Amino acid sequence: MALAVEDLIDLRRLLIEHPEWQAELRQLLLTGEVLTLPDVVRELADAQRRTEARVEELAESMRGLAEAQLRTEARLEELAEAQRRTEESLQALEQQVKELRQAIDELSEIVNKLIESQSEIKIQMNDFRGFRLEMRYAQHASGYFGHWLRRARSVLPGNIDPDLEDMLEAHLTSDELIDLLHADILVSGLLRKSVDGMRPEIWLLVEVSAVIDRKDIERAMRRAALMKKAGFRCVPVVAGDSVTRGATELLRDAPVALMLNGRSTGWEFALAAA
Repeated sequence: MALAVEDLIDLRRLLIEHPEWQAELRQLLLTGEVLTLPDVVRELADAQRRTEARVEELAESMRGLAEAQLRTEARLEELAEAQRRTEESLQALEQQVKELRQAIDELSEIVNKLIESQSEIKIQMNDFRGFRLEMRYAQHASGYFGHWLRRARSVLPGNIDPDLEDMLEAHLTSDELIDLLHADILVSGLLRKSVDGMRPEIWLLVEVSAVIDRKDIERAMRRAALMKKAGFRCVPVVAGDSVTRGATELLRDAPVALMLNGRSTGWEFALAAA
């Protein structure tokens, strides 16, 4: 039979008065699927909340990754800027090194020139000292060589006696004569100590140098030998202020008299070989 409106109103009133009947009525009116629908909805809501929470976590992770990406990019930009500054510094340093090397090269060139100039000055000073010594020995031949010779006189430097030049020219080649005439000093005199009651004429071939070296000794010996070739008894002599080690070693065996600061050695040995 059909339900009237009044019946529905009464039923509603009774369900309100007896809420426990509502569950029984639902069991009667609704299927199992419909009854479990609230639980399903709750589960879906819970799943939705979990999904939203996971999405939020993922979003937070993405934000973290994005921030890390930004920091990385910023750090890379800093590194690129630092690299650029480093390259600029290296280029500047290379330029400074290049300029420094150039300055060192220029300084080395200046130092070399100064060394060369100093060497030239030293040579010139030695030449000047040698020239002064040469003039001193030539002008004061009797004072320096008087203990060896009587009436000692300088023949060279100066105008050579024509008769002496003729005699030399008669026995020497032109090259030998020019070499001999380039001697620093040529001195003649009578032997101070008589031999068998006689005082023979003696010639001194003197090479003068502020610093006596092996070349001075060799020149004196060579030019004295030219005097002997021309028929004169000649003693090679070297005179100066100091002697090199090489010259000292050569003088031990060479028949050459040494005049050092006015003091003489080796005269007897040199005279015996003349």
